[in-house]
Amino acid sequence: MSESDAYIAGLFDGEGHVSAWLNGTQWTTALSIGQKYPEVLEFVLEVTDCGYIFQRKGGHYTWRVSNRDDILQVIRQVYPYSIIKRRRLKLAYGIAKLTGVRGPNLKDPTIGERRYRLAMEIRRLNHVQTS
Repeated sequence: MSESDAYIAGLFDGEGHVSAWLNGTQWTTALSIGQKYPEVLEFVLEVTDCGYIFQRKGGHYTWRVSNRDDILQVIRQVYPYSIIKRRRLKLAYGIAKLTGVRGPNLKDPTIGERRYRLAMEIRRLNHVQTS
């Protein structure tokens, strides 16, 4: 862990987003940070070595991670320092871990239900109003 990881965690707490959606028949997740200054996101990309940056309308930029292994890596890097988005990161970690289930557990019927519950909690937290 490093100062850079702590910086990214703070940036993520303030400007980041954990999303969860149904992708075909499976709930999945992604992490993103929106920012006006691409240099900040280039730093995030360099430190995490994950994701990609794209330009949005209005001159804003977004760094996004949607690959399962990259999500797990980024969360391991920033989770210890996160305050505001800590719970969402933990939920996203759970979804990503369940997405990679292999072997005899692959046909476990509860895996889809567990992913669904984690995704619904992320979506609920994303819509909670704060004062």
